[in-house]
Amino acid sequence: MVRRRKIEEEITQIKKKMRVAEIGIHADYTPVKYVEPEKMKEIKPKLKRRRSLGPRDIGISNDFVPAKYDEPKKKKEKSKPEHKRQRSLGPRDIGISSDFVPAKYGEPKKKKEKSKPEHKRQRSLGPRDFKIDHDYKPAKYDLTPKKKRREENKEEDSSSVRSARLRKKYRIQNAKV
Repeated sequence: MVRRRKIEEEITQIKKKMRVAEIGIHADYTPVKYVEPEKMKEIKPKLKRRRSLGPRDIGISNDFVPAKYDEPKKKKEKSKPEHKRQRSLGPRDIGISSDFVPAKYGEPKKKKEKSKPEHKRQRSLGPRDFKIDHDYKPAKYDLTPKKKRREENKEEDSSSVRSARLRKKYRIQNAKV
């Protein structure tokens, strides 16, 4: 019975896969047949094109003589200024002066002091403003892990002792209130 069910499940899964595989497939699709176009007839030129002669056709001429003209060639001359430019004298031209006296200026002007505002915001107190308290003692906490504390309490206290302690504790708390 179990085996038959497994086989039926496998068959249904295969059918589902086939249906999913068929999605997007056109069963009636026929591909387009490609028809080659007719070849065009090549047009041949009736007359061969006339080409003018080039340097390869003509070759090198050793008889070439450049033309001579009646006009003489003009030489290019650089334009020179009529007067030489006067330049101002520099340290090399002047030389070192031995009678130089540096200028004396008066005393420097005193800067005016800026007026300070009368009312300033009071500075908030910080750690530097407080003195160290030498009588300070840090709090003592029980830093042993909970598991160890529980184990120690189980070993020390029995249930009756523990309940007695709790009763005593609550009496003290109620008396203070």
